[in-house]
Amino acid sequence: MTKFLILGGLAWDRVIRLSGPVMPGARLGGELLATALSDPHPLPGRLGGGAANAAVALAKAGCAVTVGGVLSRDVPGRLVRAALEQAGVDVALVEPTDTPSALTLILVDPAGERTIIGVRPAEDVAQNRSYSASTARLSDAVARRLAAEPFGGVFLRAPIAVDIPSETLTIAHWGGGELLPRADIVVASSNDLIDPDPGAAFRRVREIAGTRLRWLVLTLGARGALAFSGDRMVTAPGRPAQVKDATGAGDVFAAGLMQALAARADMERALNHACQWGATAASLEGSAPLSAPVNAFRPYTD
Repeated sequence: MTKFLILGGLAWDRVIRLSGPVMPGARLGGELLATALSDPHPLPGRLGGGAANAAVALAKAGCAVTVGGVLSRDVPGRLVRAALEQAGVDVALVEPTDTPSALTLILVDPAGERTIIGVRPAEDVAQNRSYSASTARLSDAVARRLAAEPFGGVFLRAPIAVDIPSETLTIAHWGGGELLPRADIVVASSNDLIDPDPGAAFRRVREIAGTRLRWLVLTLGARGALAFSGDRMVTAPGRPAQVKDATGAGDVFAAGLMQALAARADMERALNHACQWGATAASLEGSAPLSAPVNAFRPYTD
């Protein structure tokens, strides 16, 4: 069985389904969405975070998945760990911290589009020191794990100070900005790129990601996706879906792309496979696709 390593954010999302779209001056109603896990917070939540979203989809597809990240010892952090374990994800590389969990608000409009608001705890020297120490332990633990066993693919949802072996397929899901891990493939939403031209965008991302970059993959929402390598472009059409909640669909798309490429699909087939996973995720309630039925995320087989 192919093993995958997922590194990045883990969160307990607080979700409000809105009565209308977010716009200046709007007065909207909202419904709180809760999980089956016990959550004493006034705003009940659900599993989320880029690493969790991708890891759960891969686990649903029957893959062996290890997730690495920094997680608070508080109640939201414990709920995240429990939900990952219930989904069959290995949490051995999840490092604890005394820094409180950030509050992540997800606003979902009637069309399924989401607005994410991250509310960070107040600055505290001791808490920052705890988080930095946990991040350092995570980097060391990931480096040891990579040296000890091979992985079919590594998914990076956040920059991490670890050199991934050049022979290991590495995919980074990028949300824009100047921080980007070294990766073979960068996945980004077309909305996050300043330059709409794929060639110019590829050159810009390569300036940040380095010469390891082979493909820039852009998700285009309902229109599908495209992959650009500098001298070649591959496209895939969108898949029909009744969108309920687009939260996490990009992470699941990237996970599907990695799974297919690790199974030796070419980019065209992998892109089509990823579009199917992304559409399936958007049709489900939830950030991480815990509610997906059996066989919702079919693995690519050569």
